[in-house]
Amino acid sequence: MLLIRRGDVLSRFRDSGGDLSLLSGGHGAHPDPRWDHLNVLGQVANVLREEAARREAIRLSGGGGGGSSSSAGAGGPFHRGLSGGGGGGGPATHVVIPAEYRAGITLVMRRTNPHLEELMSCPELPLVLMPTQEEEEEAGAGSLQRR
Repeated sequence: MLLIRRGDVLSRFRDSGGDLSLLSGGHGAHPDPRWDHLNVLGQVANVLREEAARREAIRLSGGGGGGSSSSAGAGGPFHRGLSGGGGGGGPATHVVIPAEYRAGITLVMRRTNPHLEELMSCPELPLVLMPTQEEEEEAGAGSLQRR
């Protein structure tokens, strides 16, 4: 799982005009069922609703300031926990989305290195080869991948 800060959620949806169809690919449901399981759409809607209520309260009180609220509150950065949490009384600090990570390292070696053949023949390592200048010009930008 990945935690997305409240401010990042607000800026993304402010820039898109608040279009929540971005979360569903415009078809009503995200293709990854984990998004439904975590109710990401509901989490984002709650963050947007909380922000609208906060702005309205500021407007009605005659107060200034129009920036998005901080993700840190009286009880620290997770004073309410995650979006949809509860109990803390403050706005949600983060939205939880599914994520997949693959641990690993990157090894870089010049093509002229005498150990390159040994590295390339190691079956445990998925290899990604950077294109030569000629290959890049011929195929356009990008990497040559061999797995």
